[in-house]
Amino acid sequence: MVGTKGHSGGARPNTGGARENAGRPPGSGDGTLSAARLIPPAQKCEFAEKALAHAERMLEILVDIAEHGDSEAARVAAAGKVIDRALGKAPQHVDITALRHTEIVYRSAAEIRKALMAEGVPKALLDLKVEEDDSE
Repeated sequence: MVGTKGHSGGARPNTGGARENAGRPPGSGDGTLSAARLIPPAQKCEFAEKALAHAERMLEILVDIAEHGDSEAARVAAAGKVIDRALGKAPQHVDITALRHTEIVYRSAAEIRKALMAEGVPKALLDLKVEEDDSE
């Protein structure tokens, strides 16, 4: 019941669910078309060359907006873009422990050396002498 308190106007109860064949067809993705799928590689290179010809002027415009923009949001956005171009975008934080957690326990340095050699690490890199820690 649309407009009634507690009802959002979504699917109505006791109506049998969605219509047959309703919605997006299977395999159609999320409805967005990426440029990577639409533009052939040769055309991408041509576009990049054209954009590069204007890059210095566009950077000047971004700096001008960052310094003199009408709104604080525009100045912050432009400043962020300038910094991204100067320093590179910060990598997205990925918690690798959430992706794959493996616990490996070694009982001695010899076990560690043996495991590393099995992985292909040259023996010459593993023959380092490390002083034993007496604090244990």
